[in-house]
Amino acid sequence: MSALKRLFIGLLVIGLIVLGLTQGLIFSAHRIDESDRPADYVIILGAQLDGDKPKLALEYRLETALDYLEKHPQTIAICSGGRGDDESISEAQAMGEWLEEKGIDKTRIVLEAASKNTFENFLYSAQLIRQAGDSRRVAIATSGYHLYRASLLAKRQGLEPILLAAKTPGVIVIKSYVRESLALIKSYFLDR
Repeated sequence: MSALKRLFIGLLVIGLIVLGLTQGLIFSAHRIDESDRPADYVIILGAQLDGDKPKLALEYRLETALDYLEKHPQTIAICSGGRGDDESISEAQAMGEWLEEKGIDKTRIVLEAASKNTFENFLYSAQLIRQAGDSRRVAIATSGYHLYRASLLAKRQGLEPILLAAKTPGVIVIKSYVRESLALIKSYFLDR
């Protein structure tokens, strides 16, 4: 067997091991349901819009957050997400409007519209929380596959996360989990 072929097989094996390990971490958080635990804030992580309306993945996150907000009427929602190039408004604004349409009072909604990725979601949301007081316990509403990395990044910002797993649309499940493995590796080493 040539050295190049051995190198290729070795890299493939290492890649499969890393994929397996990261998927194990991702699935470990996905099964957690902490919706009964109270928090001062629920951070809703943005996802793609269709113009100015949430696509299905974001709608699932919003439904999960809405359930939590209805169970915990003292909790404030932080809608976290900037405006993508193909979006007519920020994800935060779309989420805030969606929550208001579902009956959440606008005094319970804070918009964080500067973030462009998950690291920034927590960086900017934590800044808003610190400006408002000393609270650190936050619920996180995001897709189940995203919870492990979201929890990791929240803790790096000094927050104490409560995990709320939203459904993932069936058409994006495989792509989302594979992409999340790569994002987890990146976040583990670079998002500080």
